[in-house]
Amino acid sequence: MFDEKAEPQSASADGWTNGVEAVGTVEKLISGGAGLLRHQSLGVCFVPHVLPGELVRFRVVGSAGLKLCNEKQDESNPRGFFRGFSRAELLEVLRPSPLRVRPRCEHYDVCGGCDWQHVGYRTQIELKSEIVLENLQRLAGGKDYRALMRPAIAESDCGAGEDSPGWGYRHRAKFFRLDREDSTPENIVSNGFRRLGFRRRESRESVGVPRCQILDPKILRILRDAEDSPSFGDEGRDEELHVFAGEQTCHWGAEEFDYRWNGLMLRSRARLFFQSNAKVLPLLLAELQKSLAPILSGWQGSFVDLYAGVGLFSGCLAPLLPDPGCGENPRQKYFAVERSSEAFHYLKQNLTGKGFRCCQEEVGTFLKKTLQRSRSALQGSFIFADPSRGGLSTAVRRHLNSCGAEYIVYLSCDAASFARDIGHLTQSYRVEYWRLIDFYPQTHHIETLALLKNLRK
Repeated sequence: MFDEKAEPQSASADGWTNGVEAVGTVEKLISGGAGLLRHQSLGVCFVPHVLPGELVRFRVVGSAGLKLCNEKQDESNPRGFFRGFSRAELLEVLRPSPLRVRPRCEHYDVCGGCDWQHVGYRTQIELKSEIVLENLQRLAGGKDYRALMRPAIAESDCGAGEDSPGWGYRHRAKFFRLDREDSTPENIVSNGFRRLGFRRRESRESVGVPRCQILDPKILRILRDAEDSPSFGDEGRDEELHVFAGEQTCHWGAEEFDYRWNGLMLRSRARLFFQSNAKVLPLLLAELQKSLAPILSGWQGSFVDLYAGVGLFSGCLAPLLPDPGCGENPRQKYFAVERSSEAFHYLKQNLTGKGFRCCQEEVGTFLKKTLQRSRSALQGSFIFADPSRGGLSTAVRRHLNSCGAEYIVYLSCDAASFARDIGHLTQSYRVEYWRLIDFYPQTHHIETLALLKNLRK
């Protein structure tokens, strides 16, 4: 029998809670993938690799605003703990959830790549949807976001075995070269990546991985000889190796590759960002064309692709747009905005002949300059925004709220920043729908798509 009300054990000598061990029941999963539990003495604790309802034993490894301090006892804080939150490591699952499954990968306990292999594929999608909903209600409340949720875009359930959904999907990865002097069995493996590996869990160190369950099989094959490739030195930093699995072979570092889908052809480099799920990306592109065709066919306003990268989404949607030279509306202009000089080089190349004006600058700067020239420059426009994990900056949110766009499609890779930004944007727009995009099975990472429409339209 385990007592959740028992005093925490092994407090450090200076009174801080680091190192304290305790028992608690997981309440829910949160952004970042950890489980949240509430301990009567330790307050809120975040514990990784757990599931809702599980009784777990954990050890505090970091805390904020929380200290064992008996001389500060009062009626509201009888044990003398300053309330705050703690980060913890999982020591033992005392009462497992019926949803818990056995991780497939033999390196799950040491590799930092996957942290949700203990969750079944369908359950992962359900839990991620609940995390997004919880964030929306907390940070962008006032609406029934569950009613606005559409089914997730994910791999179809094709049964057990190597072809089951959620495995072998990554056609892009970043590896790290291991210490050449480290010849331990863990790091030097004769049948795998040899001196290449991933980051160790909760560490900046690297660990060798003979086989990765989520990588495209072509990457597994080619990396056995990757360390002998002269292209390795093209990375600029000798310890990293970026790899992209093309149609026939793999490309790494500065090597170029072509991505083709339904008449779309994009050129990029292996070390540049590109959506990593080879199986779900075509599903997303097809869904974007299908769902946005009724809006963009005959579109008379501007089209703006913010955070455009190498032109994946503007290239996907360009066939739906009218020829910009044929429109009667003088505001009709198509823009693609990207900050990175290397990505911008390919953006211009990939959008040649599609009627786009490519702009190399910060998104906030582009919006500010455009609206300074004319407050109505983006009135009635269609905006596609795919920012990095931090989401939209304060300035970008302000400009989007004031620019008078008719539609915004927002693709986000973080549930918390997504909900925060939606909360701000609903000052001027309403959410038509949102949906989960399951780009990252076996991990806590969440991709979300939303369509917003101007409140005045």
